[in-house]
Amino acid sequence: FLQDFENFGTSYSFRIHDLVHDLALFVATDECLHVRFNIQNIPENVGHLSFAENSLFDNLVIKKSATVRTVMCPNGAVGANGEAILNTCLSKFKCLRVLDLRGSAFETLPR
Repeated sequence: FLQDFENFGTSYSFRIHDLVHDLALFVATDECLHVRFNIQNIPENVGHLSFAENSLFDNLVIKKSATVRTVMCPNGAVGANGEAILNTCLSKFKCLRVLDLRGSAFETLPR
């Protein structure tokens, strides 16, 4: 089901068949959320969050969610309110396993 596989040294590129892609989207629909525009609430069953830009994080009403395990911000998107984002993630998402702050300007992280 993998097509046109290429090795770029540090990363790989490949295509997948349309049916496999559609199946993956269907399976991940309730578990993954990519925030591209302002939304008010995170559905309770979401386990993985990614944000198109960090300003979208500000408007979320975040309840304590035991299911969120991954939060990803785009490269360098954690700007002036980065510390607030970090504190929110650490206090609200008790099962957090991955917090991607790639490109941020943090020098130290809280304990």
